[in-house]
Amino acid sequence: MSNPIFAPWERLFNLPCFAEIGEGRFEPAFEAALADARADIARIVDNSEAPTCAGAVEAPIRSRRPIEKRLTIWLNIRMERRTGG
Repeated sequence: MSNPIFAPWERLFNLPCFAEIGEGRFEPAFEAALADARADIARIVDNSEAPTCAGAVEAPIRSRRPIEKRLTIWLNIRMERRTGG
């Protein structure tokens, strides 16, 4: 089975199916998100065009979103397991 963290989330509130997400699925998800963010930042740094709001402000924000998405899932699962929720 593929990693459900990478799948599009089409459930209520745009959340994944938490029952399908196990502990071993987070490391590859974070590694992929960090690699993508590093590539995005490298494109920003290597851009020879004049700086713009889209390139200097919006691009770094967009590069964070996949990491934040995965971190939110991880924190929710950790909290649920900690509290017995």
